[in-house]
Amino acid sequence: MRMPESPPGDAILWRYMSFSKLVALFSQQALYFSRCDVFDDPFEAALGQHQDRDQLFGPFQSSANKIVEAFIRDSVYNEAQTPPEETSGHRITIRFTDEQEKALQAYMADIVNRHGSDKLREKLLEVYGDFATTPVSETFRRELESTFISCWHSAPHESEAMWRLYSKDTVEGVTVKTTVGRLMTSLENKEKIGIGAVEYRDDYVFRFSPETRSRFFVKRKAFEHEKEVRLAVVNYEAAAKNLKGVQMKVDPGKLIEAVVVSPYAPAWFPEVVTQTARQFSISAPVIPSQLIGKPFHY
Repeated sequence: MRMPESPPGDAILWRYMSFSKLVALFSQQALYFSRCDVFDDPFEAALGQHQDRDQLFGPFQSSANKIVEAFIRDSVYNEAQTPPEETSGHRITIRFTDEQEKALQAYMADIVNRHGSDKLREKLLEVYGDFATTPVSETFRRELESTFISCWHSAPHESEAMWRLYSKDTVEGVTVKTTVGRLMTSLENKEKIGIGAVEYRDDYVFRFSPETRSRFFVKRKAFEHEKEVRLAVVNYEAAAKNLKGVQMKVDPGKLIEAVVVSPYAPAWFPEVVTQTARQFSISAPVIPSQLIGKPFHY
């Protein structure tokens, strides 16, 4: 899976969760990836506002094969080509925004420069092939239902807001501290898992990109405080079973740099977390939140 550029390996990540989810991580040795349509934000992986649907899908009403033929015939960059005899009588107009057109031109020019024109059709079919036999809306639905996500907060320090957001239903909350490098090293099938930072913007219209599934890494600016880094995995078998989530095997010992206990937890709770970690042979330290302290004011 091709993803946005990965954050640096030493970037610090946090996963805020309930104590029961921490025990599940220890016992099952797996991270839970959710299908994004079960998240609270109804705009997760949205292509745009509903009223703009026809504007987006309009350019894709032709089949992918015809689109590819049109691109090859009319839009091959850096090389002149003679239109194939069997398609030379069929002119197809594809309309893109200026930004989409520039991205497409750069992408195809790069393919020609690196691979030669004989690879162009193959590469375009690789990107657009699913459109050849499937209606556009159905293709996006399949993509939505087969993409599963694990969300992490990227910051060098704890976040009081994240404690409230993700431990709001219990004072028995914890956060797992790790780094991008530790996280990816700890995953059993990391070659199948993509990682990327979420882009926050309000011009919420799907943009053409040679990166597949890029829409799963865009959120509205109202969520910018989340500073989210996402892991994503594609699982068509889970999609066929209409599963709302999948588990990916992980080594908790490699993953966890520290377990931090919620600043709102009762006094007896840190020792429970420590004993539980020992039972599962987790050597990472269990430490109190840095938000805990006894201030003085005069």
